This record gives sequence, structure tokens and C-alpha cells, in this order.
Amino acid sequence: MKPGTWLWWVVCFVLLAGVFAPAAEAAAPARTPILVAVEDDIVSFPDEKPFVEKGQTFVPVRFFSDAMGISVGWDNAAKKVTLKKDGKTMVIEAAGGRVVMTDGTVKKQQIPLQNGRTLLPYRLITESFGYAVQYYPEGPAARVYSSEAELSSSAFLAAHKSTFDAFRKERDAWLEKQKRSSKKPLYVTFDDGPNKYTASILNQLKKEDAKATFFVLSGNAKRYPDLIRRMQKEGHEVACHGVTHQLKVFYASPKMALQEMNTCAAAVKSITGEKPVLVRSPYGSKPYLTPRFSQALHGAGYRIWDWNVDTRDWASKSPQEVWTRTASALKKAEARGEKPVVLMHDNSITVQSLPRLLTTWEKAGYRMDPLDASMKPYFFWDYR
Repeated sequence: MKPGTWLWWVVCFVLLAGVFAPAAEAAAPARTPILVAVEDDIVSFPDEKPFVEKGQTFVPVRFFSDAMGISVGWDNAAKKVTLKKDGKTMVIEAAGGRVVMTDGTVKKQQIPLQNGRTLLPYRLITESFGYAVQYYPEGPAARVYSSEAELSSSAFLAAHKSTFDAFRKERDAWLEKQKRSSKKPLYVTFDDGPNKYTASILNQLKKEDAKATFFVLSGNAKRYPDLIRRMQKEGHEVACHGVTHQLKVFYASPKMALQEMNTCAAAVKSITGEKPVLVRSPYGSKPYLTPRFSQALHGAGYRIWDWNVDTRDWASKSPQEVWTRTASALKKAEARGEKPVVLMHDNSITVQSLPRLLTTWEKAGYRMDPLDASMKPYFFWDYR
């Protein structure tokens, strides 16, 4: 919902297999960012960036060679790149996956081409032209150097500490994002709050880095504005559930249903500064929210959400009962090819049940995300 852009050049996700079996720890992305330095300076790459893949550091040939003072020639007809320096030559034949050295030795080599850039393992280039290499895990960074380098290893590290620190922080955040993105989405929703149980729910969600959607009642929102602000601050979606939660009142007419949602939306906006567009009608849309009602809400810009995993936490007598019912409903939703939208409530049993549920979902390879306005709602009238 609602890192620097310099790391967004890597776009590789590893999808987890297995819907219900415990999932292995999310695999690391196939390609990960790395800093590259020549002599005493970090090299700047304007578009394609260096990356590590299967233990090899690949660099864009053109800009890496420029930094090393190696001349680069391109033979468009033959589709070859020729590198020259101090009487040494390297010919790169990308199409054939071949690299021809000065003495005529031919090496078969993976030669990635990305957005018009030819990439090679940096060691292949550096060692061919007589450079030494050094790896700095603090970056991580790969440095190539010759007798022209002025900085010792420790001096180089000290000189670039701030760059290393910033890069590592952003790289770690990017890796965590990729790890999260590799998991299957599951949408946890809570109805009827906020109330005295909501803070505990938020604490548990925060502990597990889980995000949720809270369908709140306007009176409760006004009563607990700090909890509404906390929901927003911690990355959850604040949505509307109406005012009265009374069947005969809310469904008295389409006008009344719309009035309740408008009242709720106004209450939330007065706290967060944002008007919710996601709503859930009391007791779900079917059979009560007939087309006349849904048309009134849709016409006002609201997006109506139901659920496909009912925990029935409100009627359960124990956390075990909630867990058993939820596991069964989740399996059925996945069997239908549906992304799970879990219905829960801000109550005591939910507070007791949630830790085990969150841990179980995490181990099964799910990530808990909030709903958002860009998504197609799960609406009973479309699915039942």
C-alpha cells in the first residue's frame, strides 16, 4: 500500500510452491545488487547495474571498461565487442556465448544482454587485463585495482563507509521486499472496531509484520481516534462498516445504507484526512444488499467487500475452534482458485486466536496484505 529508485533495476521474484504445506524460507532473489569500484572510486552506472548471480558478479562492459581505461569497440556487422588495453585484447561474441582472449583462447561464457547492455563477470575482465580483485562484505562491494591505486584496503573502506552504509541499508530493504513479494497474498479483515481489543490485535500484527483491513463503525472510530490513526500509520487499510450494524436500520432503504456509509466515511476522514472507499455491509452483502442497494453504494464511489474465509470468531468458544474452522475454509478458498479474504472481528477470541493463525499462515508461505481500491472486490453476488 499506501527504495530509492536506484535499486529497482533488479526485477526477479522466486515464487513459493505448495498451497497448504509448510513453506520453506523464501528463497533469495536470483540476482542481487552489489557496488563495484575501480582503483579508489566507486563506479557509477547510469542504467543497467552490477549484480551477483550464482556467485558471480556481472558488470555492464561499457562503463566498467571505461572506468578501467580500456577501449571499447563495437562491430555491428559481426555483433562483437572488442576490449583493448596495453597490448591485450578481449573479443566478446554475445550471440555465441564466446569470449576470445589475447592468446586466442576461447572461453564459453554466459553473456547477459539487458536493455542493450552487454554484461560479463568482472573477474573475467579484470584478470585478463592484469588487475587484482577484492571483495568487501560491508557493501557488499567488488573492487578491482592495480599499482595505480592509492588507498589501502582499510583506507578504501573508511573512505567509502557512508556509501557502503547507505547502499547496504537500501539493499537489505529491497531484499526484504522481494522476500515478501515472493509469498502468496492473504487478506485479513476485522469488523466492528475499534474497541478495547483492537490495540492487542494491532500489536500482534506489528510483531509479525502483517497488514490488515479494518472495517470500522463510525461511533467506534470517534471513540478511539488514536487507534484509527495507528492503523493508518502502521500501513493498514481503514474501511467502513456503517453506523448502527442493525439489520432493519441499515437495510431500511438504499438511501439509509448510503447515509450510514457516508457518515462512517466522514468520521474516518475527520481523523485520518482520507475518505475510505472500501466498505463492507453488515452481515455481508447477500442476501440483504440487493442490486438497488449495491447500485447506490457503487454510484457513490464505494467498493463493496465480502469474504471467502469465515472464521466465525464471534460465535466460537475457543481459539482451537477458530483455528480449525479457518484452516478448512482457507483450503476451500484456495481450491476454488480464490485469494483468501479472511473475516474476523475485534473481540476476545480473536485476540487469543490471532498469534497462532498469523504464525501458521506465515509458515504456509502467505504474506498478510491490506485490501486496496485498485483490487477487484470479492463480492458475494459475483461468486455465489
